[in-house]
Amino acid sequence: MAVVKYVRGDNWALKFQILDRDDVPFNLSGCTVYFTVKANLEDTDAQAKIQVNQTSHIDAANGETSIPLTSTQTNLVGEFYYDVCVITSGNTKYSIIRDKIIFIQDVTLIWSIN
Repeated sequence: MAVVKYVRGDNWALKFQILDRDDVPFNLSGCTVYFTVKANLEDTDAQAKIQVNQTSHIDAANGETSIPLTSTQTNLVGEFYYDVCVITSGNTKYSIIRDKIIFIQDVTLIWSIN
């Protein structure tokens, strides 16, 4: 993954498979996958624009998970930082990716986000 770009206010799910260093699927059983979006890297987690903690996975044994996002959560415009990390049941943290995410202004405005 790299810089990702989405339209403001869209519903979408970030689906991916987590692999270990040997390209073997990472077993997500009992793990929580965190997806966090912040305006500044120094912001606290409480200041995050989006933070989703996913404990239910598509196929945990094969490292497959999905982070669903609602139009309310994606009601942002601009460039932000994001990361995905895994916290195991033993409280070990693995940072999977950190990069930038861009939310662009939508064109069709026939409805509004509340």
